[in-house]
Amino acid sequence: MLFLVVSWLTAGGIRSCPETDFQCRNDGSCISSIFKCDGHNNCADGSDELSCIPGECVSVDFFAYSFFAATLVIILMWLVSKIVHEVRWLFIVKFEE
Repeated sequence: MLFLVVSWLTAGGIRSCPETDFQCRNDGSCISSIFKCDGHNNCADGSDELSCIPGECVSVDFFAYSFFAATLVIILMWLVSKIVHEVRWLFIVKFEE
């Protein structure tokens, strides 16, 4: 009897993952919800890709990735502007000497 209860608990009978995570069916392991329906099997049994609609985009994931990409672009533009400014300054100083 105890074996059945332990098996049920570890096989996903009781959710042990945070609400923001997906629990794999085969071993009960947790993966981030952003990996559910991403086209890649992140669970050993592929349960994170079951019941997915092909081509459907999760808006929260899209927003998170878009925000990250926009932030990265802004930081890179700032770095490039600083580098260009330094290079100009070096050329001006070198040619004036």
